[in-house]
Amino acid sequence: MERYNLNFSLFSPFILLLTIFTFNQTATSQNSPSGDGLCAAVFCGQGTCKNINTWPGFECDCYSGWNKIQIGPLTFPSCLIPNSCNLIWCADGSCLPNGTEHTCQCNEGSENLANNTKLPCFQQCYFGADCHDLGFGPPVSTPPPSPSGSSETSNSWRSVCVLTMILSAATSLTLF
Repeated sequence: MERYNLNFSLFSPFILLLTIFTFNQTATSQNSPSGDGLCAAVFCGQGTCKNINTWPGFECDCYSGWNKIQIGPLTFPSCLIPNSCNLIWCADGSCLPNGTEHTCQCNEGSENLANNTKLPCFQQCYFGADCHDLGFGPPVSTPPPSPSGSSETSNSWRSVCVLTMILSAATSLTLF
């Protein structure tokens, strides 16, 4: 134990000096006349780097249509996420970016396909067919089934009962 404490106490000043030297180099490089500071070593993706006086010492300004990655309260500094509306076609509507997602806002007289705001907007009967079958508008109620279907249902039920009785008989014969 004493040897460990002795080695650790000899090693501690070196860690302290290394820390002071590292922070001193960072401080002098940020105040250098070239003005690069940390931005010389930072990749901002689709953005430009600018030195700031708070931690981490730089900030990326994203180009139009690009965003930073945000996971909860943490923001990754590089601009790597494209505007989701750059790749989306909303047809008869306009795309509204919502973080890394999008929403298609329809023009008057148009609706989203299948009433899903992530899908394109189309005018009523744009496809030349029955728009309700394509998912436009409120669902159409179906008529009640005809009474003739009840006899078919009872015949099916009888068949199931007969098969169940045959299976029960076969199972009981194999057991005895």
